[in-house]
Amino acid sequence: MPSGTRKILFLLFFACCILGAAAFYAKGPLGNRLYEKGIEAKNEWRLEDAIDYFTWSSMVSDRSHRAAIEKALCLQLRGDFVRSQSEFDALLALPDLDQRSKARILNSNGVNFFNQNQPEKSFENHKISLKISRELSDKKLEAQSLIDLSRVLYHS
Repeated sequence: MPSGTRKILFLLFFACCILGAAAFYAKGPLGNRLYEKGIEAKNEWRLEDAIDYFTWSSMVSDRSHRAAIEKALCLQLRGDFVRSQSEFDALLALPDLDQRSKARILNSNGVNFFNQNQPEKSFENHKISLKISRELSDKKLEAQSLIDLSRVLYHS
């Protein structure tokens, strides 16, 4: 191997180490900024951009659960119910998921099941979400669960 090649490889390795250290120490602010950009893109209905932002944010953020939930919601809004459901199922398997997030995920999964013509599974998810939201005394989540539950009952 020529000596110039070794020098280039060493410089590349050194640059990667520096970039890795910078990314590690900037993890919180960078991830939070990506999350904010994802919310902006979602609000502007640029779902593909939002999905990308939330994907990156979930990798480098202290808000990784929230970013992953938002990503799955964007997939749902785009009509990709199966992929959205698999994202939500992966989140439900996490041991440190808080109850509020669990209720949101179950309610959103109920929407996925409803759109896949599985009203029984949809009903069960909305019912569990409603129970959790009542335990938390979260009126907004409770209202959303009731609205989605009534839609399932009306169309079944």
